[in-house]
Amino acid sequence: MPIPSSCPMCGSPSSQFKRSQKTGRAKCSTCGEIMEPDDDFAGGSAMEAPRSSRRSGGGRATDRAKNPGIALLVVGGLSALISLGYSGLTIVGAMQGPPPERPGMPAAEAAGQKFGFYAAAFGIPIGTFVLTGTILMGGYQMLNAQSWTWSLMGALAAMVPCCNFTFLIGFPIGIWALVVLFDPQVKTAFR
Repeated sequence: MPIPSSCPMCGSPSSQFKRSQKTGRAKCSTCGEIMEPDDDFAGGSAMEAPRSSRRSGGGRATDRAKNPGIALLVVGGLSALISLGYSGLTIVGAMQGPPPERPGMPAAEAAGQKFGFYAAAFGIPIGTFVLTGTILMGGYQMLNAQSWTWSLMGALAAMVPCCNFTFLIGFPIGIWALVVLFDPQVKTAFR
């Protein structure tokens, strides 16, 4: 079969192909599709159909993962901004101290109240930053089709209602990301 006149994936003309002298492979500079030299012809002058690999065969599958990956990054960015604002307010509140003890309150109960105040004052912001970091890492991994596990964790973290202030938009985006991630073609396209 002669060299195709256009890329079978994106339709770019053969003038967009970059050919390796060493392997004889041709690569479309537009979409990255790689075509192997046909074994029947010496010198690799002809091309066969695109090889099925994670990069070329999964090209469309990885493209499907990009949009939910970008959406997870947006949710993570919004969550980070809101978490920063909430953390600032929490620190201001924590500097004022816990509420005053009731008269006649047992010492153990007063200590528990003080511990609960500071645990909530610092635990909730730490929890939001952990979830936000997970969403951002998952979105980045999904955008680049690198780690399926991180992408899954990011999608799930976007759906967590506690500690995540972007839950209302994170939940549908997380479901969208999960649907895409559990597609068998997308799952195999991840590295």
